[in-house]
Amino acid sequence: MLGRLVDTVLKLRKYIAIASTLISLGLFIYYIGRSLLGLDPLYPFGENMVSIEIVFIPNVIFMKPITIAVIFGYLAVLTTLSHIGDYAVERWSEKEFFIIEIFTGMLMFISGYEILFNFTLWSAMIASITTSGTVNGNIDLLYNVFPNPDTPWNIVFATKIFYLMFLSSITSFYYVNRWKLLKREIKGDKQEK
Repeated sequence: MLGRLVDTVLKLRKYIAIASTLISLGLFIYYIGRSLLGLDPLYPFGENMVSIEIVFIPNVIFMKPITIAVIFGYLAVLTTLSHIGDYAVERWSEKEFFIIEIFTGMLMFISGYEILFNFTLWSAMIASITTSGTVNGNIDLLYNVFPNPDTPWNIVFATKIFYLMFLSSITSFYYVNRWKLLKREIKGDKQEK
């Protein structure tokens, strides 16, 4: 039963990748579009994807739009990497693998720092309002005004975006190194014959 399910997912991974990408991008486009059209405030940026919950099963399963977009974004990364694996091993060169490694390594570095910064800032803000006794409402609506107070970003939104980047870059780095090793093994087998 589980084997058949895995086989079906493997056969459909291209379509899962496309559908996941469309759902994730669709959510971002929808909510950014709402802000640009004036239906929701534009700033703090991303707050309209954090301030509501989409209910799937009342009192059991509900998620913020940003959470859904990030989940489907990561599913798109996983299924895309799985789908292009054979193509990459057959056709990509060591130089192409190296370029992707450098790019994903830089993304890991940048997004890892941003995650630490955002969680530290968020924790400090929560601690600050807690000690002053001013905790009212939803702490998910806290925002960062640095470096430009005219364009604040919602901290939950920013953290989830950078978490998606971080996880996607780690996963991509892993896949690329796996493909590179597989390509070397295939070359070695061909040379032995």
